[in-house]
Amino acid sequence: MFAFELKIRSTFHSYEKDIVKLSETQNPKKVNKYFIALIDTWCDNKNIDPRILYLNKRENLKLIDIKAFPTKQNRYNKDVCCSFGIWTVNS
Repeated sequence: MFAFELKIRSTFHSYEKDIVKLSETQNPKKVNKYFIALIDTWCDNKNIDPRILYLNKRENLKLIDIKAFPTKQNRYNKDVCCSFGIWTVNS
């Protein structure tokens, strides 16, 4: 069984509720829990985004992979990438 939480363009404060919810998921069968985030980052600093650093410091999360790709947008003056990260969530 799998449980996923997906966040798009949120703050690390909003991640907290979903991470706690996943970590508290109880089921008699084994549940593989994953937290997925699509994070808008500056392309020149995509690996040091505070949200990514926050997730990587959490004891109950383990990074599986993170990839970034350029996006097209008109909201910012700098180039923006989308960082796609997936972490396993431990109870």
